[in-house]
Amino acid sequence: MKYVVLIVVLIVGGVYLFLPYNNEGVLKHIEASASNTLEKGEQLPAQNGAELVKQPLQNGETQRVKDAETTDLSKAEVIKGIDALITSIIGNNEIDFELEKSIVAYLKSNDDYEVYHHLLELLNEAMLGTKTGDRLTEYCLSLLAAVGTISSTELILKVVNEKDWEGSEAVYLVNKAVSSLNRDGEHTTLIEQAFTQSSDGNPYLTEIAANIAKHAQVEQITYLFSFIEDGSSSKDIVASNAMSRVQNESLVPAITEYLTDNNPQKVDVALSSLANMGQYEAASSLIAWSATQSIEETSKVASLFDIATRRSPSTARAIKKEASQTQFLSDEVKALVLSYSVDRSLNNAN
Repeated sequence: MKYVVLIVVLIVGGVYLFLPYNNEGVLKHIEASASNTLEKGEQLPAQNGAELVKQPLQNGETQRVKDAETTDLSKAEVIKGIDALITSIIGNNEIDFELEKSIVAYLKSNDDYEVYHHLLELLNEAMLGTKTGDRLTEYCLSLLAAVGTISSTELILKVVNEKDWEGSEAVYLVNKAVSSLNRDGEHTTLIEQAFTQSSDGNPYLTEIAANIAKHAQVEQITYLFSFIEDGSSSKDIVASNAMSRVQNESLVPAITEYLTDNNPQKVDVALSSLANMGQYEAASSLIAWSATQSIEETSKVASLFDIATRRSPSTARAIKKEASQTQFLSDEVKALVLSYSVDRSLNNAN
């Protein structure tokens, strides 16, 4: 029987002769379809990694399921199709994009526990740092990212958090998969949980934090600032940098609260966030803060408005409308702020 399996494997993909021995477990999963049916709500067993717990559909996800492209594939065909796609990836062969599209559509419209279990087993046994393990991981996570449901997002984040990525060349492409998660902001709470659970050395911290900031509401502003202390940890640094990604003008009041914080690091992050936002209300807050600064802070004020005026013409409009009527502690700082409006107008005239 072992020889029959070997012959079949050689016919399907001769490249398996060159696969490393450590990936034998992965190949066994590729050669066989899942046969055990899990009871609804049962927790999936995990080997060497993540566990997957069935998640309820969130608001908005139900409609996306209804709108998903229909597919005639059965559960068994989807599992076999995934194996076929992975075989092509490992063998560096042409991908059946129609099959791939049908599998994504199936998972969008069917929160199929067994299919996710099959993917979970493949991912848990993939040996990162090997060509086969890296390529399999890249592809499976990219496939899950394309699905975009709460279950697929949870699985990606668990694998991202629990795998040992040292020495793996998959980091770059997996980063792309992580950055594409939560497109509609429906899974931000799940992304937060992943950031909380991540180790300080996780290579995906930057993308996870940026995802939180991109879809931030007031709660996420508070959450990110909770990690900002003195810049001594990776989470502190990436949370600080992520605040520069916030673009929602309605969050200006929440950010402005930190301009009077006792921690100077949080004050600087709040200022940087407002400068990078490029919105009228953000510029208005920068003007109000600048009005309280002494001449010694001229350089800092200049750097903030350098950024803000590059980000949006809304900054110049705010300066024209508000700065001249605002009482400043320092006449020099006021003249500096007003100069950005004058310079901007001259540049536009040219």
